Amino acid sequence: MRSNLKMHVYTKAAFTGEFVRYGLKNAPRWGKLPTMLLEDLVVETDGQKTRIDHVWVAVGKTLARLNAREGAHITFNAWFRRYDRFDREFWVTSQDIDINRVSAPRVFSNGEGYSFYEFWADIKSVYIVTNKLDDVVEEIGRRLDATDDGTTPHRP
Repeated sequence: MRSNLKMHVYTKAAFTGEFVRYGLKNAPRWGKLPTMLLEDLVVETDGQKTRIDHVWVAVGKTLARLNAREGAHITFNAWFRRYDRFDREFWVTSQDIDINRVSAPRVFSNGEGYSFYEFWADIKSVYIVTNKLDDVVEEIGRRLDATDDGTTPHRP
């Protein structure tokens, strides 16, 4: 377990970090779920700042609407939670800390890499993935089409 985060379990915090890449995780009932790798995170709780080297975050509708590009610097609020982690190599269960219930995300400098809209189109053609984000992806597509016409896009 990440010892420097033990004291923050079940508390809400403000996160700032760099978005590195998208990924997928297995979800037995839904197929594959999209995730984001964030690095060099600074976590602020109760005026106290803590650094985290990296964390994987599940991409829900809130993060999908950002349509962040790889290399973007983002900030958001989320909750720390403890979960059981299973090591398949040694068949041992341990506890670790992750973040969930992301709210108020903002991109304060977008990168030049792959966007969520492009990622979703690619994985949809190859994998069985959850359809829970289809409406958000359609919304992003409409927004991107609107910017091609020279109009101002809707900001999330």
